[in-house]
Amino acid sequence: MIAGEDTLQEDLDAMVEELTAAIEGLEDKEEVNKEKLLKLINKAETMTYPSTRSLLQMDSKQLLKAQKQFMAIQRQYRKK
Repeated sequence: MIAGEDTLQEDLDAMVEELTAAIEGLEDKEEVNKEKLLKLINKAETMTYPSTRSLLQMDSKQLLKAQKQFMAIQRQYRKK
């Protein structure tokens, strides 16, 4: 809403309150360790991932192993 002839002071006050609450609700983000992030990206780029066809050819033990490896990488990424 833009202030104009028909805008009441109450409307402007309400907008200021909403904006103030939104600003106060913003959270600071953690600083990203770029070196660790680049290491993870490089590691991910050098890894090989199974194709859909090879996934379909895997038995349940192989699929479980692949899933565990993927989840380990996710946990590692979230920690850093």
